[in-house]
Amino acid sequence: MIELMLCLALSALLSPIVVKLLQFQIKFPDQNTIRQNQLGILQLRRYLSLGINHEINDDRICMNFKDEDFCFYQHENSLIGSPGTQFFLLDVQDIVFYVEDKWLMISFESSKRNHQYRILYDAKF
Repeated sequence: MIELMLCLALSALLSPIVVKLLQFQIKFPDQNTIRQNQLGILQLRRYLSLGINHEINDDRICMNFKDEDFCFYQHENSLIGSPGTQFFLLDVQDIVFYVEDKWLMISFESSKRNHQYRILYDAKF
């Protein structure tokens, strides 16, 4: 009987730890996508700040980058830049580019959350 009580007490003490570990494990893949997308936003800012003659549509932005036409647009669930098909954002839906108060903005949905970023200020849009 004492062994059974010790077993139950030990299980009661360890169960919250196991639950927290499982919750962390479930959220971990989302964290990788979030970090990748944050890096993609930084790279997008760099490309757009070095480009000239930006043309903005709702679903794409094009510019001249190093004497070559370069466009960012959504393909399947990613934001890509072409030519060259470079991936910037992963696992995203409904990407929209727009201008608000002289800022180039990007809005998209990822991991069941809406994200909105200021990308570039007053680039003569």
